Amino acid sequence: MLKMDRITHLVGKYSVWLFLFYISMLNMRKLDAQNALLGLKFQKSHAMYWENGLSFQYSFSKLKEGNLYFGLDIVTSSLGSAWQTNALKQSNYTLSAAWFNRNDKNLQFYSRLAVGVFKANLEFEIFEELPSSAWIVSPDFGFRYNLPKLPIYLQTGVGYNLPLQSEIETPGTFQPLYYHFSLYYKLK
Repeated sequence: MLKMDRITHLVGKYSVWLFLFYISMLNMRKLDAQNALLGLKFQKSHAMYWENGLSFQYSFSKLKEGNLYFGLDIVTSSLGSAWQTNALKQSNYTLSAAWFNRNDKNLQFYSRLAVGVFKANLEFEIFEELPSSAWIVSPDFGFRYNLPKLPIYLQTGVGYNLPLQSEIETPGTFQPLYYHFSLYYKLK
């Protein structure tokens, strides 16, 4: 458990730099992007916190053109329910692959599989023996609407976080069911 906490601490501490590194790697010429979308993600854990943050999706022109997207999401309750309150701060850092159907239409249905880390900041020393992080796999599905003649995409869906360790090793604030809404701007 100590090793897991150390890894998630480093991911949380350097998440902005990891995000910038990820984007810079995708800007290499040989990758030839068809679509690059950057947006705001608003996520609600069922019966728990709002977690808001950034989302980035990328599609390659030579790999299932417009259907297959790879993404990075960083959401945190620090920008949601824990904003200027005493609510616990928790974050999700995920990498994903999504398949969009009907890519020639404005309304597209998708399914996505994300893997990542859930991290809860329990803040007080008294809680340091409790688990504060979990590796997760998150299938979700929903739809995306492309606004006609604008580089704006609206996406909504529902997902389920599956922890990759036992319940006793998972943080107490971990809630598996979540809903999300994202507002994207098409960069390319």
